[in-house]
Amino acid sequence: MRAIKPVKRRRLIDRGIATVHAQQELLRLNGTTFALQPGFMSDMPTLARLAGQEDAVDVLVSAGMLMLAGEIMRLRILHQAGRE
Repeated sequence: MRAIKPVKRRRLIDRGIATVHAQQELLRLNGTTFALQPGFMSDMPTLARLAGQEDAVDVLVSAGMLMLAGEIMRLRILHQAGRE
C-alpha cells in the first residue's frame, strides 16, 4: 500500500476544510438551518499542518480526513434536502 505524501495529505485536508466552509456558506445563503460542529472544525487547520510533516501520525491524519468526509457528506445531504 502506498502512503500519501505529506504535502498531498495537507492539500487534501485544506481542500476538505475549504469545501466544508463553502457548503456551510451555501446553506446559509439558501436559508437552510443546520447544526455547526465547531469543535472538530477548529482543529482542522492544526491537523493540516501536522499532516504536512513527515513524522505525522497516520492514524490521526486518517481520522481527521474521515471526519471531514463525513461533514462534507452531512452538509451535502442537508443541501439536497433543502432543495426538495
